[in-house]
Amino acid sequence: MAELDLLAVLQSMRRWLKVVLFASLAAAGLTALWAAFAPSKYTARVVLAAVGPGKQGLSLSGAASSLLGVALNLGGNEGIQATPDMVGYLLNSETVLVAVAQAPLNGTTISQAIFHETFEAMGRNRTVDKMRDLLHITIDRQTGMIALEVQLRDSTAARSLVEGLLGHAQEQFADLTRTQASESRRSFEARVDTAQERLREAEERLLAFNERNRSVPARSRLALERERLERETATRQDIYHIALGDRESARAKELEARPALVVVEAMPAALPTQDRQVLLRASFAGLGFAAVSLLAFFIRELLVAGNVLVTTVTGVRES
Repeated sequence: MAELDLLAVLQSMRRWLKVVLFASLAAAGLTALWAAFAPSKYTARVVLAAVGPGKQGLSLSGAASSLLGVALNLGGNEGIQATPDMVGYLLNSETVLVAVAQAPLNGTTISQAIFHETFEAMGRNRTVDKMRDLLHITIDRQTGMIALEVQLRDSTAARSLVEGLLGHAQEQFADLTRTQASESRRSFEARVDTAQERLREAEERLLAFNERNRSVPARSRLALERERLERETATRQDIYHIALGDRESARAKELEARPALVVVEAMPAALPTQDRQVLLRASFAGLGFAAVSLLAFFIRELLVAGNVLVTTVTGVRES
């Protein structure tokens, strides 16, 4: 009766066993070393909340702490409003990202400190794409909270990037509000001129009527006509005063910057680093995968040897 010689199988696969074992252990060891000694990544994270018009924001670091959210609502009384979706869009907009990339940082720029290339060498489009790859913006639909997170090996660059995004987004929205307020002011000025002209016409008609009719009997047609002219003049005067108020309100909005976003969770004084336990677990998983691969390779060789043995025995019996 033929038998399977396990020692012969091991000797036949010894050459490949060494190769597989060495490659698996080397890969797992290198992964473990990289996980243990790789430079840490610092996480800069802020949580933001959009608020209504006229509210004041909390302080993070000067003007960078509050961000004016944006949602074009031209039909509303308040003009530009804040919504979480538009705040996220503004943080990720090309204009803001380019301004942040070119902002100074320790004698260089933020983009050069992060990517080790100048903005001119990278180009506008490539810089914007790489900047967007660094940003993690999430919006909680239930609460409206906006989380902005950046992970970099340089803690100063990470902090400066987040603060730069908030500051330049603030400036961009301030420009939007001033532009919208300027357009509103010009529109209201035209309304004031029109209302003033119509008021002057109504006053002239009333004055002309009174000059023609020094004495007006009560409850006569002349009395009714004078009352109509007086009502028309009063209505025109009210419209003129409303137009004046709207124009002055638009002028005031040209000069103000209404913060529409507050920082709910600011960045800590010392930025947290990336958890190395995740990387170490990945290394142990690699070691486990190497062990399973070796076991599978060993079983495969046994099966191949067993098939050869069965074929040999069958051939002997047939002969």
